[in-house]
Amino acid sequence: MDRNTSEVYHNFNYQSNKQLTFIVPMGNQINSNLLVGILDDNRTYNAKFVDGVKAELIDGNTVNIRP
Repeated sequence: MDRNTSEVYHNFNYQSNKQLTFIVPMGNQINSNLLVGILDDNRTYNAKFVDGVKAELIDGNTVNIRP
């Protein structure tokens, strides 16, 4: 989510142990406004969040970003 506007970019249930890639607006590669978090689903109040994340700019021609 964007730290300043509270806009949520991705929200989903995770099903397996693999690395995930997301596309976020271009402006997030020049600032550190991303807030990334993981919540559990068994209500034991476990959560992990990272604040101040800067998105990485990648070349979509060289990386397979399609699901």
